[in-house]
Amino acid sequence: MKAVLMAGGEGRRMRPLTSTVPKPLLPVVDRPLMTHSIELLARHGITDIVVTVQYLASQIRDYFDDGSDYGVTLTYATETQPLGTAGGVAMARSLLDSDEPFLVLSADTLTDTDLSALIEAHMSDEARLTMTLARREDPREFGMAVLSGSGHVQQLKEKPTWAEVVSDRVNTGIYCVDPEVLDLIPSDGPSDWAQDIIPILLREPGNVAGFLSERYWEDVGSLATYLSVQRDVMLGTVRSGIRAFEVDENVWVAEGAEVAGDVELNGPMYLGPFARLEAGAVVGPDSVLGANVVVGRGARIEQSMVMGGSWVDRGCELRGAIIGRGVQVLHDVRVNDGAVIGDECVLGEESSVSANVHVYPSKSVEAGAQLQDSLVWESRGRKHILGSHGVSGLINIEVTPEVVVRIASALAAILNRGTTVTVGRDHSRAARAFNRAAIGALTAGGLQVRDLRTAPVPVVRADTANSSSGGIVFVTSPGKPESLEMRLLDADGFDIPSKALRSLELAYLRREFRRPTAPEIGDVVVPHRVVEDYANDIVASVNTQGIVEADLRVVLDCSNGTASPLIPTLLSRLPIQLLTINNRVDDTQTTESAAQRGEAMSELAGLVATSDADFGVRVDPSGQRLHLVDDNGQVIADDRAALIVADLIAAELNGGRVALPVTTTRLAEQVIGFHGAAVLWTPPDEAILSQAAAQPDVVLAADGRGGFIIPPMGRHLDPFAAFIRLLGLIARTRLRLSEINARIPRSFVEQEAVPTAWGRRAQVMRTVTETAQGSAVRIQQMVNGIMLDLGPRSWAFIQPDAGQPLTHITVEGPDRQTMESLLSEWSAVIRGGLA
Repeated sequence: MKAVLMAGGEGRRMRPLTSTVPKPLLPVVDRPLMTHSIELLARHGITDIVVTVQYLASQIRDYFDDGSDYGVTLTYATETQPLGTAGGVAMARSLLDSDEPFLVLSADTLTDTDLSALIEAHMSDEARLTMTLARREDPREFGMAVLSGSGHVQQLKEKPTWAEVVSDRVNTGIYCVDPEVLDLIPSDGPSDWAQDIIPILLREPGNVAGFLSERYWEDVGSLATYLSVQRDVMLGTVRSGIRAFEVDENVWVAEGAEVAGDVELNGPMYLGPFARLEAGAVVGPDSVLGANVVVGRGARIEQSMVMGGSWVDRGCELRGAIIGRGVQVLHDVRVNDGAVIGDECVLGEESSVSANVHVYPSKSVEAGAQLQDSLVWESRGRKHILGSHGVSGLINIEVTPEVVVRIASALAAILNRGTTVTVGRDHSRAARAFNRAAIGALTAGGLQVRDLRTAPVPVVRADTANSSSGGIVFVTSPGKPESLEMRLLDADGFDIPSKALRSLELAYLRREFRRPTAPEIGDVVVPHRVVEDYANDIVASVNTQGIVEADLRVVLDCSNGTASPLIPTLLSRLPIQLLTINNRVDDTQTTESAAQRGEAMSELAGLVATSDADFGVRVDPSGQRLHLVDDNGQVIADDRAALIVADLIAAELNGGRVALPVTTTRLAEQVIGFHGAAVLWTPPDEAILSQAAAQPDVVLAADGRGGFIIPPMGRHLDPFAAFIRLLGLIARTRLRLSEINARIPRSFVEQEAVPTAWGRRAQVMRTVTETAQGSAVRIQQMVNGIMLDLGPRSWAFIQPDAGQPLTHITVEGPDRQTMESLLSEWSAVIRGGLA
């Protein structure tokens, strides 16, 4: 007699383990699950086996080959698409005998059913199909079988409710089938034995016989069951051999395994070939460690499974967890009950994985991270969910509705009940969707919400400072239309400070959310004069003297962004000749690449030249940055624009300080020093630049990337205040931007981003420091990077990126050749740190 072994299912309920391995190849006590079925068939003299395969079929064929290693002959029938349990068997009809019954069983069950008795029962009955039955106290997750007095199946009810339960006998999916039954299986699509074919047979009494087996049978259909069958094999509950020595009661150790003298082994447990347990390790009970697994000093593994080739470092604790193949679990990691780690993952030192969290294959969890949600699409699990500005990442992958709701709920928990939060967004669909999710969580947490809807970031900051205890603004990540930022603001409209950020993250991680009663739920208001009030504040705060007399002509590009509704309101208060372009909000243009911005600036430059305008201005789509074109129609680089505005303000005020990031050319000291002003150098960080702008003698802060802060209007990046300020400066001095640009010396500053793996950033920075020390280079350690003094007008600033696997280097030299040489030299040092 032949047998059909069904091995084509995807095993979706077993993900992430089956993301890279078909379920029949998942190890049960270090041997593939399907091996146990093959050996069962062989023990009953059935050696001619047809295997139906579909999902990751080549892995099954490659592993078992022709079956000769198991004393059987395997023939494969490959489904090009899923055909169901019956459809797959029908496809293999040509490989079966037309005049003899055959067995059908699944490759993803574990059983020691007496197949010989099943065959004998079928042969002694006139039934066309004999169904193997097992007893279950709770049959609701199975197909419940109701038998007649003659032992034939009268009814098969799939997944009955308690009201429908009339029997404790369930279908195991193991059948002995007459070949003519295959005629009932349609050839034009998928079909299932229990759902489609057996109901047809049951139309006539006596067609389906029941064979009650008292032997072990378990459908490995869930991760919990997968762990439990490991225990059953080790205890001998199922008749399936273990290839290992029983060194103590139910303590199985395979050949080649190494166990240190003071290791504690608690049965039932299994240690695979060439696995190694180091001093002080505790393993078991109910634990399986596959071949070549290494467990470090003092590690503790209980009720867990660690697959072959994985490494569990010192001090780790695994409780009720499943660890896939080739996983690196670094020191002092905690993996909790029900957690599953897919193949080839890395769990950073002192990280923890919460109960029932699934980490899909080839992911990394940062050192110290507390992973509370499954890691499916993201490349890594982060130690800190919140960055310096809030949270950012790929839409619906790293920034999801669930994450947004939890962050908003955490914010509601750390603020006083009943206080007000301002919420705004850019014009993207994603920002609109997540904005609504945040509002729901905030009001449910007992806060009042001011919903500004679509508004530039400076407007949201200003409204927060004027009216709220905090704020949230959603904006598309610069240059990344597939990513979103959820920026969190304090009561002054600044990015939330690190101390409050830590409190917020703790509330997020611990899920310490406020649950108000129904009368305490917050409400939402939509203020109607926010833009008008903001425009009035700018005009009242910025010196506009001389603009009327100058009769300036300006071309303004709104970039189809959030600035579009604001500009008419703002400029209606100023008597200038204005040509406005791209002034309609377009939700498909929420950010731009460098190339797209370059094209837009070229278009603006052409319009400035042809319209004989005094200058051109472009506001980026999120309404945070300002870019300039001079009166000759030449695009002004952002770093040069910062120097031009600084020169004009310093000249007008004859003093004060200008806050600039250390990545700005040192020529800035010469430019504004000529007017009696000084530079306040800051780390290249927006929050720190904003703090610097709050100092009483600071007259301007600029980041060299189009970001300007104009005291006393505010302490945040504000292109609208910068535009009005620039109008006044040009009007009063009657200077042209081209003239100012021409009198500022040329600088030679260049930047490069070097790809750097997350786990190598500290090593890279150490290499840079040691190289500088060995070369007698003066080092200045800053908040978020290293400044190297490389000689007259020569320096390098090196910093790891907080949000991407990159190391940034900025270099200046007195001439282009020196600058390029320094950039090449120190970029090589960074790459050397990666070796």
